[in-house]
Parts: sequence; C-alpha cells; structure tokens
Amino acid sequence: MIIKPYNKLAKDKLLEFVVSHPWKPTWSLEQINEFIHFFTSSHDLIFDLHVQSERIAVAILIDKIKNKGNNACLEILGLNQNYEVSQIYNYLVQSAKQNLPQTRAGIEITVEESLDEIRSLLLKDGFASYYDIYEMECKLNNAVWVQSTGMSTLLNQDLLECYQVMIEAFKDNPEMAIPNFDDWKSAKESNNTLTWVYKESNKIIGFLNLDINVEHKEGEIRTIGVLPNYRKHGIGNKLLSYGLSYLKINGLINCHLTVATQNEGALRLYYNLGFKVINHFKVYCWKSNL
Repeated sequence: MIIKPYNKLAKDKLLEFVVSHPWKPTWSLEQINEFIHFFTSSHDLIFDLHVQSERIAVAILIDKIKNKGNNACLEILGLNQNYEVSQIYNYLVQSAKQNLPQTRAGIEITVEESLDEIRSLLLKDGFASYYDIYEMECKLNNAVWVQSTGMSTLLNQDLLECYQVMIEAFKDNPEMAIPNFDDWKSAKESNNTLTWVYKESNKIIGFLNLDINVEHKEGEIRTIGVLPNYRKHGIGNKLLSYGLSYLKINGLINCHLTVATQNEGALRLYYNLGFKVINHFKVYCWKSNL
C-alpha cells in the first residue's frame, strides 16, 4: 500500500471513486469539496491510498476546525471492500498519526457500530471511546408547513452574528466541528445549502442549515442550533418543522441528520417530529503525547 500525493487536476477521478465505493458515514460531494478546499490545512492530509496503480481508499484529516478536544477528524470517504478493510484502516490511521499537525492534540475517527474488528483495532492502537452518534431519518409525507414571524433567510450582513450564535450553541457539544469564520463564510458562499435564522427583537437566537439532493429527493439537516438561554421555548421545533415542510413542498421524500446520543434535548425534538434511528456510530479519540 502507498499513499499517492493529491493531484487537484485529477480530483474528478478521486471523487468518482468515492461515489462508486461509498463508506459510512457518508458525505455529499459538496461537503467533501468543503473539506478539501476550506477545512484541511494541507493537501498532505488527503490520503489517496493505492495498491500499485489501483486506488483502494480515500481519506482526509480535517484539521481547520474547532472542537472541544482540539482534535483533527479522520474521515474515510471511500473504500474498496475487495481489499482487507482492517489493513486499510490501520494504514490510514498510522498515516494520520504521522501527519497530525502540531496545532492538534489528537485524532477523532467515526466507525459504524457493526464494525467490531475495526473498533478492536482502534482500541489496541491507543484510541479510546469518546461518544456515540445516531444517524436519523424522517419521511416527509406528514410534514406540515409552519408559519413563523421570526423566521427569515440568512442575509450576508448577518453572517458573523449567525456564526457567533453557532459557536455559542455548540460550545458544550462533543461533536462540535466548526471552522474559523473566514473558512466557514467561504464554504457557505461556494455551496448550495439553505440557512434560516430565528430572531427576537432583531437578534438571532437560532438557525437552521440544510442541504438538498434533488437527484435522490433527500434533504439533510446539517446544523440546527438555539442559544442556550432561549431553549425549551419551542424555537428548535419551529426551525426544524419549517425546514422539513420546505423540503416536502419542494418534492423531497426523506430527510437525514446525525446527532450525538447524549444530546437528549435534540433527540426528543427529532423523535417528536418523526425521525427514527437508522444507524449507530461510535467515535474514538487518540491523543498525541507530543
């Protein structure tokens, strides 16, 4: 096995591999482009793994983000299951350790719960269990449009305020992974996601960001947050109901999201609005001694 240098001129071929060899947790091509262009400090952190001339896996170490543990996140974007999966994981994990930027204290990696062999491999390699994530899905046939005088589309002049609300809303969440403002703003300007904010007295107190996949008629709730002092007043319900109804009206069938299993407030909201758990992931963390 060998990692070949990332070739931006051949990015389309790399993305074609990711699409044809999906691996969970899955990311949209739009999100992968954000990782490459805005959320990774060096192309050396894009691991394009080959056996001779054949590509067998693609992974990326995302380091231009903020999270509670000051960790970089190793995401395996695509993987050829005709090869030994545990060997691929081992090679990619060792590469991530060797290339971990000095600004980061450790590495997080997310593994589907069913992959017992991989989870055992990580534990033997010094990783510790960190937190769990549910992937959830909602069928949109029952979504009802919710009118709200406080809801509005995010405007350019409100970007900084919305970013500050996001930081405050997620500051206690272990799954928080937020880039700096300039990278977040640049990524937002380049993607096709939709964002609404909820205001009181002209102040943003909550927001919802979602992605639409027209081809598959699916939506994804990428982020939803409410300032801590304004929670338990139904604002999250209004934001999410509004977004689900928007998706339904625009012909989408399903909506997905991910949430940390310990986030009991968010889980109650999602269950109440018809979301069901469809997958369970475990996040592991390794800390550098340097």
